[in-house]
Amino acid sequence: MTGDEGTGKSAVMANIPNKLGSPFRTFVSVYCGQGDFSDTAQGIMRTIVYRLNQLMGRDFTFNDAQKNQTTSQWHSMMDGTIQKHLETHHKELVILIDGIDQMVQDSDTKKMLFLPYNHGGKVKVLLSAVTGYQVETSLPTLENASWITMEKPSRGDIEKVIDEVWLKYGKPSVSRIIKKKIEEKPLSNNFLYVNIVLSRLTFLGVEVFGDSKNSEQHIVENIISIVDEYPDTLAEAANELLSVLGNKINPSLASEVFSFLQLSENGLRLPDIQFLCKDTFDASDFSCIKMLLGAFMFERSDHRLDFSHRVFRNYINSPSKKLLYSRYFQLAESLPVEDNLSISYRIHSAVLSEKYDVIFEMIRKWHDNPTVALKLGEQLAHSIKISGGVVAGLIENIPSDITSKGYMSVSYTHLRAHETGAYL
Repeated sequence: MTGDEGTGKSAVMANIPNKLGSPFRTFVSVYCGQGDFSDTAQGIMRTIVYRLNQLMGRDFTFNDAQKNQTTSQWHSMMDGTIQKHLETHHKELVILIDGIDQMVQDSDTKKMLFLPYNHGGKVKVLLSAVTGYQVETSLPTLENASWITMEKPSRGDIEKVIDEVWLKYGKPSVSRIIKKKIEEKPLSNNFLYVNIVLSRLTFLGVEVFGDSKNSEQHIVENIISIVDEYPDTLAEAANELLSVLGNKINPSLASEVFSFLQLSENGLRLPDIQFLCKDTFDASDFSCIKMLLGAFMFERSDHRLDFSHRVFRNYINSPSKKLLYSRYFQLAESLPVEDNLSISYRIHSAVLSEKYDVIFEMIRKWHDNPTVALKLGEQLAHSIKISGGVVAGLIENIPSDITSKGYMSVSYTHLRAHETGAYL
């Protein structure tokens, strides 16, 4: 199921078990990027195994050997657990995986290796992703797939969201005015846009409702002014929300945090943010920023914080890109080799900073380590793909020893797999 950002895909996924529940059907839901083990193929399979064992009444934990399984081993474990569940409960199993575009986009994800076998038609899977997310439709697991495009929410759905937010203030008349004003906006039928506007008004709510001197007329005037002047596109609306939030808490810190999150690939951990924003970081202010962003920020299973929607990656109040790239590269260089994100950070920052010698040195160092070389090649391909014009400079500067088959075979395979082989 695909749909534009903000059209309510997650709400639909959350309601399916209620709408389609029956004594003959079991549901397992995974919301990608929300909670532990939800943003990689292995993590999703681990979550499915754990949830099914819970449903079968088992007191189940993973041992150390299981935690370090290969993707293939996780898939065997998942399908074995599914088979036991089917034999035990004699029910159809429906697996709902929401937001696969929020997963780490490695080869396991691209190949949909987290999808189970259909077990004779007794297992069904519903995936959701934002419009434009690229899926390899030729994959055997998608041979019998159906494709659904999400319709825009109804006026009643939007009004219900507004009421849920504003009636908690005990102001039904204010809620009616907000609904009327939002209806006048071009994106009034987009859940994400409405929630962004409501978040902005919630900041206002904290300001005005806490002061008993403010009359309802004063509140209404503020609301009308903000909604009337609020940007009409998703990207501009998101940027306005980040700017207002930052100005209220700590403009310098917010500008750096949002800029580095935008620059990063899949978010940043708290220690990474502290390193990158060392001159502006304040723990209390950062906690406030994170709290006010609410559902617009989430934490990945490896503790990286990231925006929950791509529109927030269009933040335009950024410091100098040269400064950002330099500090991001310094972070990558500071991480110990045993840090599981050090290679990803180093390659990504080196591509952004056009530090080709670092890329070539890493290829020399790791080409004979299959596991690391795969990860390196995958990261190199992805960073090249999103960085635009870096490829030409990389190829122009490539040393003769790097072009040998021994060094480049693994990386080149992944470059081709990520549709960047054409550049080479």
